[in-house]
Amino acid sequence: MSILKSFFMAILLASVAVYADTKPIDMHSFFYYEDVAMNRFGGESYKVERADGKALITIDEDHPLSGTIEADAGIFNEIQNIVDKYNMHKYKAEYKPGMPVFDGGSWALGASYDDRNKNIRSRGINEAPKNAREAFGAIEALFQPYRDKL
Repeated sequence: MSILKSFFMAILLASVAVYADTKPIDMHSFFYYEDVAMNRFGGESYKVERADGKALITIDEDHPLSGTIEADAGIFNEIQNIVDKYNMHKYKAEYKPGMPVFDGGSWALGASYDDRNKNIRSRGINEAPKNAREAFGAIEALFQPYRDKL
C-alpha cells in the first residue's frame, strides 16, 4: 500500500511541477506596461481593460499624448502573443542593479488572468530581463497605431 501511495504522490507532484511552468492563457481583463525615464519628457504607459466585450486602451505620455481609445478585445490576443514570444510569464517580480544608481529609469508590466496564480507582475529600476529591449519594443509597436489616433 505504501508503494502505491508513493507512486500516486510522485505523479501528483510531477503534474504540479509541469502545471507551474506552463504559459498563462486566457488573459482575463487587464494589462499594463509603463516605462519611465529620469528626464523631463520621458515616460509612457499603456493600460488595457476589458469592458463590455471591448478593450479600453489608456495611453499616457508625459508630453503631449494621453487619452483613452475603445478597441476590439482582440488586442488581448496580440498582447498574449508578445507575452508568449518573450516568455514574460517567466520574468522575475523585481529587477534591480547590484549597486546604487542615482539616475536612469524604471519599468513595470502586469497581466491579469482568470487563474490568479498565473498573473504576471514584474518591475525594474535600471535593470531588466535580457530580452527586455525586444519585448518592450514589441509592446510599444503594438500600441503605436493607437497612439497615432490620439
